[in-house]
Amino acid sequence: MSKGLVSIGLAAVAFAVFPVDGLARAACECPQTSLDERIAASVYIFSGKPLMFAQIPPGASPFHSEGSMEIPGGVPNDIVTIFQVDTVWKGAAQRRIKVRRSPRSCASDFKVDEAAIVFVQADSAGVLWTGVCSGDAVKGDEHYDLLKADLTGRLKYN
Repeated sequence: MSKGLVSIGLAAVAFAVFPVDGLARAACECPQTSLDERIAASVYIFSGKPLMFAQIPPGASPFHSEGSMEIPGGVPNDIVTIFQVDTVWKGAAQRRIKVRRSPRSCASDFKVDEAAIVFVQADSAGVLWTGVCSGDAVKGDEHYDLLKADLTGRLKYN
């Protein structure tokens, strides 16, 4: 009986010291990839600021005119972020872009009006996706300015 109480006590201490959110992030370790590999895997690479977020209810799209956001059998409750684009390093020049991410797949944590560099992949249906392992960076991250300079030095931008 006392062994069980000790285990419960240790679990309580672990959750107090390591928040559940931190444990979830720890489970999202990304494989080591070079910048060249992340560039090659991306269809778009841009910097911009998120303008709005919309969580997609199962079987529906908040963008009624955007049929590609509704994928039969797709992952429910994905989040679509609309970005105001400043610089495009890879992909067609656009002023705004919609990028989808799953809140359950260790996705990037963007905030409205906070500049970000986003590496975007496209699935077979053409839906644009990003996630933690994509290589995204948010202004204020220690590597944001270095990444921006490195991308500008390597790639022609629009």
